[in-house]
Amino acid sequence: MSYSDIPAPNDMDAIVGNKMRNLRVARRLSLKGLADRSGLSVGHLSQLERGLSSASFRTLRVIAEVLAVPIGALFPDVERAASYPDGPVLRSNERANIVLWRSGITKEILTPANTDTDLVITMYELVAQRGGTSGAQTLTHGGDEAGFVLEGELVLEIDGASYTLGAGDGFCFSSARPHRFTNASAKPARVIWVNCAARPAPGKAGG
Repeated sequence: MSYSDIPAPNDMDAIVGNKMRNLRVARRLSLKGLADRSGLSVGHLSQLERGLSSASFRTLRVIAEVLAVPIGALFPDVERAASYPDGPVLRSNERANIVLWRSGITKEILTPANTDTDLVITMYELVAQRGGTSGAQTLTHGGDEAGFVLEGELVLEIDGASYTLGAGDGFCFSSARPHRFTNASAKPARVIWVNCAARPAPGKAGG
């Protein structure tokens, strides 16, 4: 699924919200239980499930981890998400595309959902359209991030310092530092991005 053929934003919000609710109910998990395990508020989760709000990639990743599914399972590409493996290898035809429809960002997951690693490691190819951004506000969360710009230009802000990165430039920083990015150029930017975080402790059933 490419950025140009996704459903309208409101439709996509509803699709993702419905998938999120169905997965939660299938695991006999209440909204409060999901909130407790994810660190997100009940109100915010309720808005997401009803399609009244859009989730960031980080929020979707946290929710997917709590629900014990690959993040692709929250998106319309059902067949591909269903084949997303829990093992050491991810084939090219098994990749899931994550389309952040309101922010001009697409992310193609490049690594499998391998649950036997000590850390949660996710590598993806990020494509930021012109004006694409992680958001107006900076983010902070656990873990570390690193990446390499393949094409185009990306403005990366870390702790208030702004870095303009071009093809061939790399980066690495603690996710605990306030950060955000924007593609302020006229052409799409392609970046290999890696997120690494501590694996959450297994939760109890229900809640």
